[in-house]
Amino acid sequence: VLAENLKMLDDLKVKSCHELREIVGMEDAATGLEKKFSFSHLTSLDLYDLPEFRYFYPEIFTVVCPKLSFFAVVDCPKLEVFQGAHAEGEAESISTSTNRQPLIPNLNVISILEELVLDWKHISVLRLGQQSEDLKYLKKAFLYFNEVEKNEKPTFPLEIFEKVPNLQDLLVGWINSVEIFLTKNANGRERGILGQLKFLELHTVYELQYINLEDSWLNIVIEKLHRLKLSNCPDLEKIFHSPCAVSFSYMKELYVSNCHGLRYLFTCSVAKALTTLEKLTVEESQSITEIIAKEQDGTTSQGVKFERLCYIFLNSLSSLECFYSGNGSLQLPSLSDVYIWQCPNLKVFSSGEIDAKSFIGVQASSDSNDPLVLHNDFNASVRRVFLLQMLSEGMDGTEFSKHPELLDAWQDRLCTQNNWFYGLRTLKLVNCDIKPYAIPSNILPCLNSLKDLEVRNCNKVEVIFAKNDTDEIPSQLNNLTLEDLSGLKLVWEKNFEGILQFQNLKQVSCIGCKSIQTLFPVVLAENLKMLDDLKVKSCHELREIVGMEDAATGLEKKFSFSHLTSLDLYDLPEFRYFYPEIFTVVCPKLSFFAVVDCPKLEVFQGAHAEGEAESISTSTNRQPLIPNLNVISILEELVLDWKHISVLSCKGIDYPRKAHRGGKSINYRNNSKRARWNNFSRGQI
Repeated sequence: VLAENLKMLDDLKVKSCHELREIVGMEDAATGLEKKFSFSHLTSLDLYDLPEFRYFYPEIFTVVCPKLSFFAVVDCPKLEVFQGAHAEGEAESISTSTNRQPLIPNLNVISILEELVLDWKHISVLRLGQQSEDLKYLKKAFLYFNEVEKNEKPTFPLEIFEKVPNLQDLLVGWINSVEIFLTKNANGRERGILGQLKFLELHTVYELQYINLEDSWLNIVIEKLHRLKLSNCPDLEKIFHSPCAVSFSYMKELYVSNCHGLRYLFTCSVAKALTTLEKLTVEESQSITEIIAKEQDGTTSQGVKFERLCYIFLNSLSSLECFYSGNGSLQLPSLSDVYIWQCPNLKVFSSGEIDAKSFIGVQASSDSNDPLVLHNDFNASVRRVFLLQMLSEGMDGTEFSKHPELLDAWQDRLCTQNNWFYGLRTLKLVNCDIKPYAIPSNILPCLNSLKDLEVRNCNKVEVIFAKNDTDEIPSQLNNLTLEDLSGLKLVWEKNFEGILQFQNLKQVSCIGCKSIQTLFPVVLAENLKMLDDLKVKSCHELREIVGMEDAATGLEKKFSFSHLTSLDLYDLPEFRYFYPEIFTVVCPKLSFFAVVDCPKLEVFQGAHAEGEAESISTSTNRQPLIPNLNVISILEELVLDWKHISVLSCKGIDYPRKAHRGGKSINYRNNSKRARWNNFSRGQI
């Protein structure tokens, strides 16, 4: 009764309901009377993955949906969609219902349809049916050849396309055999079937090695096609076979993705035929080494010209080495938009001369606001993109030394010449022979997009950030990782102008930097409002986290780390103070706190057992890091060694031999007044 009155229903979507048998339920007492369901506003009906779905309504009915523009039925094997739903001999094996009727008895029901999505079962019925009506408004069709029986050989249903004279977009997918493309095309050419298509997509197609197969209906399509998209075709070896007798005089856009058998798209002779190509996109295809290859027969080429090509997008092509491998000229007079992302081996665009008078630079990141990479010419710009990607992914010292451009940049005093760093978000320097600064003063102002900096095993680095003459340093740095820098003495050079530009730091890790004595300048530490995680380990000369100002003021300093959730201090034998003068630390969100092997640090009030104080420190201003437990009142995880456990015990706190949290345990045992932890939830000690 509700279904008969859904006059306003516009969109009906039913998917993956595995027990569903019908859309509209039958009344308790069958009347035998025909029901009419008039969905006067329904524009979209989408039915998918309904293995038990048999009827729209289990008795006699009529469906009227005069505005239906989108209709999809996929993986509904027991549903009859069109009249004549069963091939000869099939009916009894599927249903014995005498009242069973198709959802769409004739094509007049969907006469204004614009998009149709069907799988092979319903494609074959529509092909074999006797419907005489045309779907003259149909513009898009998606045909999936899934769920095909092993002994069944589906053929492409050219008969259907006689009924869709205005079809422009066709997607064909889930094809396991190339035979479906080998329909003889002579009659099809005479009748003009598919000749009006503008867009073709082949998705998940096996056995297909190239598109322009002999005696294939694809050749009808290609001649007037404007856009071609190939996705997940693992056996594709090249897009077009050479020599090629098919014309591409209308082809404007070519898109290729996830075709991992491709070594190249086409040879230069085929490229010359693509005179109208405007956009080229190639991504996520692991085996492609070049886009345009030299002729396989060894003949020389006079070069390649794409008169109208204005857009090239290359993304996630791990083996790509060049765009064109020939020595001939590459003429790209209209090319203006070039995107190159995650192509780690692309060092040169073309070996020959490149004519690209409209080229304005390479977009090397997904953020369109990042500046374009432009340096001298096309090949030099592509090489800089390659170097930027290497810097982002982690360049070791061997690789760094191979590239004079990088060495020059690190020694150059003119920042404007290094504007190719502006879009860099991640910088990793590993085993690099650079000194004394990891980030020289000329490089720092160019890193205005940098969010992650890692410096590891650079033993000649003494200072991370060199002093800059200006405070205009728009730093977005969030994560700073310093590891195994044996010569490091300072993170920021003394009297660093613009130090407050680093107040966006969220995670700081300093591990194995044996010569560093202080981590943060006081003026920066007072403003680290976003700091979330601080880890300092195995820095054997470190004396304090926050360094004292040149002139001691005697005034109390307040360090408010309002977002700090984790503080991890380990193996710091000379670490005495968080700050060497009077201070207060506020960290209201601290949930993890670890202090292990920091023998000279006072963590809690009353940090020395009787007789110990003088042997550890003579500072009159010395104060504990945690003056009372209210400072860590919401703590969830605590890791301590014996020295600091004993202080808590002296304060009268009952500290258990085994602490449990969340089903995990931390065990310790007294061994020379030091706890040895068997399980440490934040890393092995």
